[in-house]
Amino acid sequence: MSKQFVLYKIRFYLYMINFPILPTVLYCEPILDSFIKRPFYAISNIPYVLIGIYLIYSNRNNEKSLGKIFGLHMIMIGVFSFLYDAQVTFFTQILDLSAMFLFISFYFILNLQKLKPRVKINYPFIFILLNIINLILIIVLQGSSGRILFASVLVGAVGIEIYLIFKEKLRLVQINYFIWAIFLLAIGFGIWMLDANHIWCDSTNILNGRGVFHYLTAISIFLLYKNISKMTENNN
Repeated sequence: MSKQFVLYKIRFYLYMINFPILPTVLYCEPILDSFIKRPFYAISNIPYVLIGIYLIYSNRNNEKSLGKIFGLHMIMIGVFSFLYDAQVTFFTQILDLSAMFLFISFYFILNLQKLKPRVKINYPFIFILLNIINLILIIVLQGSSGRILFASVLVGAVGIEIYLIFKEKLRLVQINYFIWAIFLLAIGFGIWMLDANHIWCDSTNILNGRGVFHYLTAISIFLLYKNISKMTENNN
């Protein structure tokens, strides 16, 4: 056994000893000593699952519909976010963040394909690579949680959509779903920041900061799907 390998194992064990148990963000709702540690936050994840089931069911006869993929992503976000709020550990936080990034990177790749670049691009490879990098950043940076990559991919996806809107000279009535989706996403993120920074701390009901963030982003994802469906119909 080489000296370098021994040093590597020592560093690994030291890292695991210091591996956080609690998540890197503690929101306003107090952590209870029960199976579901943040019940109001946990309940607020239900809309993701309900909308996801609706999208899958309403597109059950359409094999090529993106509705099923959007639905699966929404169910995954809802389930993993529920687990995070139920257990409140760094591990469940990783699941929560990873589920969100899976959707964000999927939406980014979806819009990247619309650009129809002249260079051949391996989209599945980029999708997998982005998610591997994001997972590594979450684990290694911990407190930062790979937010830079998360924000960059989200801004990139929205930026491509806006570029295509101006390129194709679409009217406001043609992109109303997209406008509402981004508006609700921005409002939701602002309210999430208030909760995460303990500025708006009403954790006594389901209309708390993190809960409202869940409701608005669930609607936002649904509207993004409606926007894509509408654009597809118009192109056909």
